[in-house]
Amino acid sequence: MTRILVLFFSLGCVSFLSADPSLVIRLRIFPQTAKVFVEGTPAPSTPESSTIRDVSLPNGTSRVSFTASGWRPLSAKIPAQVLSGAVWSLKLEPLGSFLGQTAEFRVGTKPRALAFSSDSSELAVATSDGLLVYSVSGQALPSLNQVGFFSDVTEVPSIHEVWALKDDGSLFFLDAATLKVKSKTSWGGTGNGSLALIDPSHMAVLSWDQESLASVSLSTHQVAQPQDLADMTTSAAALPASSGGGWAVSEFQQGNIDWFDAQGHPAGSTRIGGSPRALAAAGT
Repeated sequence: MTRILVLFFSLGCVSFLSADPSLVIRLRIFPQTAKVFVEGTPAPSTPESSTIRDVSLPNGTSRVSFTASGWRPLSAKIPAQVLSGAVWSLKLEPLGSFLGQTAEFRVGTKPRALAFSSDSSELAVATSDGLLVYSVSGQALPSLNQVGFFSDVTEVPSIHEVWALKDDGSLFFLDAATLKVKSKTSWGGTGNGSLALIDPSHMAVLSWDQESLASVSLSTHQVAQPQDLADMTTSAAALPASSGGGWAVSEFQQGNIDWFDAQGHPAGSTRIGGSPRALAAAGT
């Protein structure tokens, strides 16, 4: 280590100050013209390769900022993996783009899905620890006291509710304004599952483990007798009324899309291959 000898004559003492950088992170960022700052001060960097640079930071730095002409500036916390030597890959968003990161924070273990409150100020997160609630800035809010494994949560704007699915077979109904639990019911199965709106008045509960689909009324929360499916299904999508309505589900193991008419009767199957996890209707 290089040291600088500093003499304080008036105090009659000697101090040694380090001249070496205390922290170096490896960075890959687009655009490559982006500059790195720590509390407004430029951070020096040296190329490691054509796309990776080594950035020298003061000891104890936990957050850095990035700017580039024509791109939206970004401030971000340095991930723990980067502090341990991993390459940090980032991309700035162009000025005028519709999407931009406004916050980043840790939530519970294995988050599966999230849903916003009606005013978008809070969000509920389905995790293996429970159904957790945060402000959009990342502040943990009072617990819903719902622990356990939740595999899905989704907004239902038409009835001002948020629905959440737990692996013990419980389906929770939350007030969309407060994210407080109003009631719950059993959908007739257990294990991992997904929620999907299959028409304007019904939600589907898709059982991954029991290969079934249960239809739930939005207005009454009544659950119809679960319908057996040919394979594990992880997603469903409502089909537009202009093409006759109905819905489609994806078969994860077989690689098929199964079609159902507006009355819920099977209407054929289409082979697409692979292991489809999610689908969405696009027009007709």
